[in-house]
Amino acid sequence: QPLFEAALDRCRSMRASLWRAHVESDFARWLWQRGSEVDRVRARRLAARAARSATSIGARAVARSAESLLGEIGAAPR
Repeated sequence: QPLFEAALDRCRSMRASLWRAHVESDFARWLWQRGSEVDRVRARRLAARAARSATSIGARAVARSAESLLGEIGAAPR
């Protein structure tokens, strides 16, 4: 988790939108797979942000990945 946090901080400081969307999507999937309720809430937020960001910059593959995760999250039992 600290590595994901550091990567997000670095992407923010460099204003690297594409890399930030990648990291958010990957971090979201990792949190989702960890499975705690707190992690899953954060995963949902990160995946949604990654999908929006990726869509806005035209990064279709990253957007699809984040949207796929959001679909998994939506289909998962609560």
